[in-house]
Amino acid sequence: MKPITLIFKPSTKLIALLISAGVFFSAMLLLTPIPLSLSVLLLLIIISTSYFVMLDGTLSLPKSWKSLKINKAGECHMIQKNDEGFGVQIMPDSFVSAYLTILHVVPEEFKWFKFWQNRYILLLQDNTDAESFRQLRVYLRWHKNAVNHRSNSID
Repeated sequence: MKPITLIFKPSTKLIALLISAGVFFSAMLLLTPIPLSLSVLLLLIIISTSYFVMLDGTLSLPKSWKSLKINKAGECHMIQKNDEGFGVQIMPDSFVSAYLTILHVVPEEFKWFKFWQNRYILLLQDNTDAESFRQLRVYLRWHKNAVNHRSNSID
């Protein structure tokens, strides 16, 4: 297997999707007859939408992902914007399609109990260059088939 390196860049499609979801749920909340005291939920929607736009869409927070490297042995290493690196395992239930890939990653070592146990990384076509994205999709499909084949042969 050839090593794969993905360097993430801001995604305008992901920003548009996250903002659309935030506006949709804010509108739903505003159109429902709820007490004014529960309108604090609107503030929570706005805060969470802006947090995830900055974390995953614009990649402007220190905890945003900077790159993903998969070596010849299939070992995965992720680096954040603050240059903190993690060895991770990509779980076989990750979603792979031509336009959207959702990586379910689990770190090899936990730092804060199991707070960081499961993380999901959204990748769209404009998150990285096309060839690296294609190589990742091929690797994930091959990896998923290899894991499923191993689990079936053990039974």
